[in-house]
Amino acid sequence: MSTQPIVIERTFNVSPTRLWQALTKSEQMKQWYFDLPGFKAEPGYEFSFYAGRDEKKFLHLCKVIEVIPGKKLTHSWRYDGYPGDSIVSFELFPEREN
Repeated sequence: MSTQPIVIERTFNVSPTRLWQALTKSEQMKQWYFDLPGFKAEPGYEFSFYAGRDEKKFLHLCKVIEVIPGKKLTHSWRYDGYPGDSIVSFELFPEREN
């Protein structure tokens, strides 16, 4: 079993503020992420959603762990009925001017 983190870096041509809204505002999350009515970017907030292929949907169980407004959102992630937990972190950085 690997415990090494998987790091994916992406550059988007939008401000960190706009990306933060896409990660934390329910009305925007459903366009870019998952449909999570009533999501709160607050440590301890628990949320769940179904996702997967049409033939098999998995219940995802998550809990917000860390929030640095506009900069970092971390939450747990696990599948109901399956062992193992993951931690998902989004860290936002403005691109430097050259």
